[in-house]
Amino acid sequence: MNNTFLQILGWLSGFLTLFGFYFNAKKQNACWFIWISSNLTWSGYFLLKHDYPAIFLNIILIGFNIYGMLQWRKKN
Repeated sequence: MNNTFLQILGWLSGFLTLFGFYFNAKKQNACWFIWISSNLTWSGYFLLKHDYPAIFLNIILIGFNIYGMLQWRKKN
């Protein structure tokens, strides 16, 4: 895999994670979709690096993102 693509994917994933935190701090529902996107891009990044425990972690985090989103919707 092209090293430049891997670096771009890593930076994109990191920025998505930061935007997710920002929108969460602002209590915006968009944070959940951004975090899910972030975890999907991290999963792709770690798949290319053959880091399977990190992929597993990000899949679990997607589950928590969905759970959190559903909990927020219940309260509103």
